[in-house]
Formats: sequence, C-alpha cells, structure tokens
Amino acid sequence: MNAGFLRYLAAKRTVDRRALHPGVASRATAAARRLSERRGPSRAVRVLEVGSGAGGAFPVWLELLAPCPRIEFVATDADSDLLDAGRDAVSRCAVECGLVVAASGTRRVRLEGRNPARRIEVVFRTASVPGEAAAGRFDLLVAQSFWDLLPPGAAIAYARRVLAPDGLFCSTLTFAGETRFEPPHGLDEPILASYHRSMRGDRGGDPRAGDRLVRDFRAAGSGFRVLAEGPSDWRVLPVDRGYPGDERFFLETILGFVAKETGADPALPGPVRREWLTDRRRQLDEARLAYRARQRDLLTERIG
Repeated sequence: MNAGFLRYLAAKRTVDRRALHPGVASRATAAARRLSERRGPSRAVRVLEVGSGAGGAFPVWLELLAPCPRIEFVATDADSDLLDAGRDAVSRCAVECGLVVAASGTRRVRLEGRNPARRIEVVFRTASVPGEAAAGRFDLLVAQSFWDLLPPGAAIAYARRVLAPDGLFCSTLTFAGETRFEPPHGLDEPILASYHRSMRGDRGGDPRAGDRLVRDFRAAGSGFRVLAEGPSDWRVLPVDRGYPGDERFFLETILGFVAKETGADPALPGPVRREWLTDRRRQLDEARLAYRARQRDLLTERIG
C-alpha cells in the first residue's frame, strides 16, 4: 500500500470531522437506538459498510451505534491492503473509545465494553459493490465518501437488496458536484470542469451523487423515507500562516488528484493545466490556498 495515500487518508480525518452534518449525525444515533430496541437484547444489530478503506470512518459509525449493545459489523472494500490498515485502525479506535480488543485475527476483531452486554464483532471482507451480501440481511448500510465513485442509481439499488424492511441507510460526505479553490483564478473554470468530467470517465462515477441520492431516496415509490439530510462540505483554510494538523498534505494531495485526472483530458491544453497548478502550488506553499468541496449527508429508513 502506498504510504503517501495512507498519509492522505489519515490527514483528511480532521477535515472529515469538521464536515459531518451534526443534525444528520444526531438523528442517525436516535434512529439506531430505536432500531436496536426493536431487535431486542438477544439480537445483534447487523451493519454493512461499503468502501471501508483504511477504517477512517469507523469512529463515526461507532458513535452512531453507541446505543446498540450488540453489533455485527461487516467492513468491505475492494482493496485487501486497505482492509488490513482498517483492521489496525479499528483496534486503535476501540482503545481510544474505552473498549477492549477481546480477540483479533487476520479478518476479524471482537470488541467488548466495560458493560458485559456491550459487544461488537467486526469482520473484514474483500468485496466491491455490488458484492455478495445476503438479501435483506442488514439493519444498517453505511458509507463515507463512496457513492460518487459508482454510477447513478447504484446506492438505492444496493440498499433495496441488502437492507431489512425497516433498515437504515446512512451516507456521509458524498460529493455533490462543486469544487472551489480560493483565491479565485482565471483558469478555474476549464480546470475544474475537466476534473469533474474525469469522475465519470472510465470508472462510471457520479460527481453529483450527493444531491442525486437525496432525490432518489425521496422520490415517490422509492421504498424509503428520508429522516435527515444536510450539507457536509470539506473546508480547508489557512490559519496563522499554516494549516491545521496535516491538512497541508491533504491539500497537496488534492492538487495531485486534479493534476492526474486533468492530465488525460485532450480538450485541456497542457500549458493551461501547468499554469494553474504552478500558481495553486505556490499559494499552498505561501499558506494562502483555501479549498471547499460541496458534499451531503443523508439518513433514510426503508419502509417497503
């Protein structure tokens, strides 16, 4: 696994934390509590995470699931190396949250709380979406910064397949089609238009997934009820002639993503791309560069 990419994933955790919509998070915790009560003390709440990566979102899900004493958590990702890093991250997060790692294997971690009733079984599976998950088996489907990587309609189709009749769907930090750097630059429009086009490209992603998810799940006959939704924009600003934590590296990596994705665009002249990147990297070195990516959080409940 590339060390630079792992550092980027670690660096963006502070950005992610600031961005999460507090109203969606609180409604999700309340909904998880009601769901756990319906299941009763003898039945674990079954959670499926897609695009788990290196486990960066696990603390978010742990907070969301705080009212649930027993949890079966299946973390999936197409990259087995990332899942290995995710297993280690889960163990670290557990200790920080006052849980005990009662057992740990190559693809499984068991966490226990001070209260004997608190027990979380985490299983790691290499799988892409749509993967092999039992139809209707899961109570909660979660994903962070993920659904924009897949074609339109993939999220609701997968949710219908894997969720129980009263199951919950929670997506956080889903990209919603707008990237902005400050200060303004005369070449922003062609560069960022090319960058957004690349998100469709060969991988068939959806750069407007954040808004599309809300529309899809809210549509009449969708089989879901929207419980909460709201903006969760990434925002990085210079502070005291620098950047918080490792967020300078985060921004440097974002510029690298833009350079890579736009470099394959025949409609974008090379000198235009190089001028924009040179100016933006200089602004980053001078701690003058700010960044925002528009995103949305969403919580829904299956009703049919």
